Amino acid sequence: MKAPMLVALVFGLVFAPGAMATKPTLTIEPGQWRFSTNTFLSSAPTLRPAKVAERCVTDPELTPEAFSASMEGCDLVSAQSSGDSMVWEMECFGESSEAHGSASFTSTGTTLAGTMNMTLTGNGGTIEMKIIWDAERLGDCD
Repeated sequence: MKAPMLVALVFGLVFAPGAMATKPTLTIEPGQWRFSTNTFLSSAPTLRPAKVAERCVTDPELTPEAFSASMEGCDLVSAQSSGDSMVWEMECFGESSEAHGSASFTSTGTTLAGTMNMTLTGNGGTIEMKIIWDAERLGDCD
């Protein structure tokens, strides 16, 4: 598995401004948010510390495209939303690797919880990856 693809999948999953509103969406309240991300890899079963980041979110609509915008070579296969939930499937293709996965998110407007499961294949091996997100609105942006 090439490290750049894995890094893009793990760390590239962030909100992107200007996501298209015509696709399935979750509504969230804009403001300062704290995101906690836990990543589990089958190749490294040891629990890793959660990544925590804060950022100002200005777009009230969360879309699958927002999560895949920074992941070069990735496309949505399907996406749908209903009420406070959204699910999608995606696939990514690199020079010598590929990834297939699904994600689901729920939102109360001021909290967000989600899980993504990916299977990454390349260079003669397969890695199972699970990413768990939790987020909460902290208040207005500074």
